[in-house]
Amino acid sequence: MNSKKFIYTYLSTSILIYLIGILVTGDIDTLGGFLFYKWDRFRDFYGVIEHYDKFTYAGYQNYPMNYLPNTFWLIKSLKLLGITSYSTFATISICASILLFRYIKCKKEFFLLFFSFPFIFWFDRGNFEILIALLVMWAYAILKSDLRYKEYIFILLILIAGSIKIFPIIFLIILPLDWIRIRKIIFTTLIIVVLPFSLYFLTNVNPLESEISLLQEAFKDFSDKYYIGSASLGWSHSFFNGFKTLILLLDKIFIFQNLNSLLSLSLKIYYILGALLGLLILIQKNKLSQTNLFLLLIYYYLLIPPSGGEYTLLFLILSIPYYFDSYEIGKLEAVLLILILIPASNSLNPYTEVIAVFKSVLISYLILKQLRGSFSKQLEAV
Repeated sequence: MNSKKFIYTYLSTSILIYLIGILVTGDIDTLGGFLFYKWDRFRDFYGVIEHYDKFTYAGYQNYPMNYLPNTFWLIKSLKLLGITSYSTFATISICASILLFRYIKCKKEFFLLFFSFPFIFWFDRGNFEILIALLVMWAYAILKSDLRYKEYIFILLILIAGSIKIFPIIFLIILPLDWIRIRKIIFTTLIIVVLPFSLYFLTNVNPLESEISLLQEAFKDFSDKYYIGSASLGWSHSFFNGFKTLILLLDKIFIFQNLNSLLSLSLKIYYILGALLGLLILIQKNKLSQTNLFLLLIYYYLLIPPSGGEYTLLFLILSIPYYFDSYEIGKLEAVLLILILIPASNSLNPYTEVIAVFKSVLISYLILKQLRGSFSKQLEAV
């Protein structure tokens, strides 16, 4: 399937789903239940900004987050630049996305992807995931360029993304892990770590006292609500979310005595399995082209975090041009991508949890498909 047919099919399907949702629910404000209610719009942006205003880095107090300490300096930087309104933040994010597509020389039809559901959902929530996605996508675009210090820039951008949320550091796997690259990673990591902590001391903030304890508290609150709790059910395509949905379904039948303990143990096992899958990707990376490895890591990024809203699919939307850059996508893969990207999470749909699980299964299949291809090449070589 060529790019134009794929994009037109995807957007037409999405519009049809919106119309069905609106006709069934009569709710235009939420596009038929696919977005949050108007009073909760842009909550992710203003919620984070508001709570960081209460500093000693106490932006974490009473507000569950999975952001890392460097996020504070990101918020401070936005404020220094005068970016305190969501309209400004959203405009800059969209412009950066458009520039990215121009930089990698996308065809005109790819710009229609800015009307895709992940972009609409992100715009509705105002989540900072757009910054992480843009940092990763710009990092990879620069890595594929002819710039002299492209590897340093790639590492720097990935580590900045990883200092907001930890999971983006998996994209460092793309680099060959020889001693030269390891030195570059260590050097850049020191910059990312030392500079923010020096700023903490200059502002008379004790990182060990005000950061670590509050960070642990925030992560625990976030985990209790979104990982172990049910707040993310129906709104996350994480594989753990699917597993958790199954456990909660079984609980209705068997009534587990220690449900939270069971979910907590399952989360720990899940992290171990996720790490093993990451190790398998690392072992097989040399059997894949750089572009295929990058796309595989995007699937991994979407699947492994225990919770992630539809806005994390921005990674997939922004990487769509690379599917058609290296090969013409097959019909089956095109259909699976469309099914993953179409509007699904719906507060008014009683089956939305099942649909979210279905998406996690599709992403899992695409990961296994990529890995199976690498194993096949390895067997052919033997």
